[in-house]
Amino acid sequence: MAARCGGDRSKTALDPIPIKPTVPPPSKARTVALSCGDRPLPPGRLLAIKPSLAEGASAGFSVILPGGHQEIVAWIRDYEADFADTYWLESPILLRRGSRLRVEGDLPCRVEATIDS
Repeated sequence: MAARCGGDRSKTALDPIPIKPTVPPPSKARTVALSCGDRPLPPGRLLAIKPSLAEGASAGFSVILPGGHQEIVAWIRDYEADFADTYWLESPILLRRGSRLRVEGDLPCRVEATIDS
């Protein structure tokens, strides 16, 4: 029976090791589905985006805040549907009333935004 390295040899290499998620889903988060273009966002904190693009397409994602300031969220090139993923923001963006998500790029596309209220 294979043993783990270290002092405790009572556990084998096949024993499960608990894995914590890198980003726990917030309890008050909701997902908003949007088509591409310039779309209004509900107030809250933008936590993540999950784009859905045509195979090989490219798109830029940014938040336009009420004062006109633009925060770039992501730029995706040569999208591969087999590797679709949710992109969690390192620093959530505070969405005040009047904030918009602007998606510029190839059509067709849509995006799911995860927003914490």
